[in-house]
Amino acid sequence: MLHETGVAGVMIARGAMGNPFVFSEALAVLAGRNPEPPSRDRRIEVAQRHLALSARFIGERQACLEFRKHFSAYTKGETGGASLRSEAVRATSIEQFGILFRRWAELA
Repeated sequence: MLHETGVAGVMIARGAMGNPFVFSEALAVLAGRNPEPPSRDRRIEVAQRHLALSARFIGERQACLEFRKHFSAYTKGETGGASLRSEAVRATSIEQFGILFRRWAELA
């Protein structure tokens, strides 16, 4: 849109939910490069850090409750994601999410 219409900026909003990589991808496009999609391992790493930081600031239980929607966004389009999401809606601890992260890493 920057090139086509000359707008001064764009808003990403919900596009960043579960995909914080959208910012580095946008920078790559603006620099004339093709953005590299993050690997599954990188997505898992960032999701785990996201949950850990949330727990640090708002407490484990509240972070886990709020992370359910983020986990769904992180796993959207992933092989086996639907099964993981169906379990994530009941996760209430970092330990329970840890099991889901490990299962996610093992999916092919």
